[in-house]
Amino acid sequence: MSPAPRIASLVLLLVFAATSTGCVRYAWDSGHDSFRLPEVIAEEAAEAEERPVVLLITGSTIVAEFFDVMRDGLLERGYHAVVYQPPELFTTSLEDGAERIGKVVDEITERTGRDKIHIIAECNGGIATRYYVEQLG
Repeated sequence: MSPAPRIASLVLLLVFAATSTGCVRYAWDSGHDSFRLPEVIAEEAAEAEERPVVLLITGSTIVAEFFDVMRDGLLERGYHAVVYQPPELFTTSLEDGAERIGKVVDEITERTGRDKIHIIAECNGGIATRYYVEQLG
């Protein structure tokens, strides 16, 4: 699939999910390299293999609460959703941000037993995610 249909699908998902309200289960970076996935997410995802896992990544100006609405929309549609906000909000180098995202993805896939997750990212988080996917694999 070319990037254009993927981006169009992502935009539609963002618009559709933004019509709901609610709260988020947050994942966070508690230090320079440690990502903490809420235990309930890991347990639920491991028990319900058919439900996709979505990682929502903040940027440099939008904090985790921005994704409150989107998470509920995803939950209503049968997804597991985790929000990731690094402490420096992607104000370090692009490569550092991409490496952190890689560690978060590894943690989520390891803890949930998934070999693939979906990522929705905004602002610098989107740029770092793209760098992670295209340059770091």
